Amino acid sequence: MHEIGMLRQAAELADRIAEENGSDEVQEIVIELGELAGVVPQIFTDYFGYFSEQYPRLKNTELKLHTVKGEGLCSDCKCLYNIMKQEGTCPRCGSKEKMVLGGTEVKVVSVTC
Repeated sequence: MHEIGMLRQAAELADRIAEENGSDEVQEIVIELGELAGVVPQIFTDYFGYFSEQYPRLKNTELKLHTVKGEGLCSDCKCLYNIMKQEGTCPRCGSKEKMVLGGTEVKVVSVTC
């Protein structure tokens, strides 16, 4: 469950940003989760309450998760497609050879104090 470590880092980052900006609370944290990142979004939502208790500035914080599509470019026919939706196979030519263009990231995109 590496999601717990990622969530801890996000909470620490948000707390530090609030402190640096002289804020007593964080209103919102937005995290992008790539479809291909190998994380379970439900773990983020289920365990966020624990971290909001550990960091007083996060007590009333809303966590928003945005999914980033797993996009790939077929190495054979140059078709752009959603890797998850197509189960890794190019819908045009059937090739499994591809360049992953997005959807592997997990990142905090905004912290609102």
